[in-house]
Amino acid sequence: MKLYKIMILLLTMSTMIGCENDDSDDTISGTYQGTFTVTDPEGQTFTEDVTVIFSGNQYSSSLRGSGSYIQKSKTMIFSDKNIWTAEFDWGLILNGVYAYEFGKNSLRLTKGNGEQFPTYQYDLVKSE
Repeated sequence: MKLYKIMILLLTMSTMIGCENDDSDDTISGTYQGTFTVTDPEGQTFTEDVTVIFSGNQYSSSLRGSGSYIQKSKTMIFSDKNIWTAEFDWGLILNGVYAYEFGKNSLRLTKGNGEQFPTYQYDLVKSE
């Protein structure tokens, strides 16, 4: 009986340890519209309208970038699948690590701190 309890305990622990915690949230799926803003270290801004579609673990931006993403803690990691030339600011592509804030119908993605490099920010509202 004692061996049986130990085996159950070990099985339970191995199941809990083996579970990956990627904090994914299916509620993010959908179409979002809003603005993409770049702010340089001097405070100058450039804003453009954008639509971003999330479906499962895939995303597509009307501006630049499409591929897969994962959510970890308070960040979203985007992996763009496209091939780009090197003649522009690669921060304009939805790719890499972004801090995110997810509200009932809103999503804000922010990359960079604006001190030495530009800040890239998506302010999005989920379409009905």
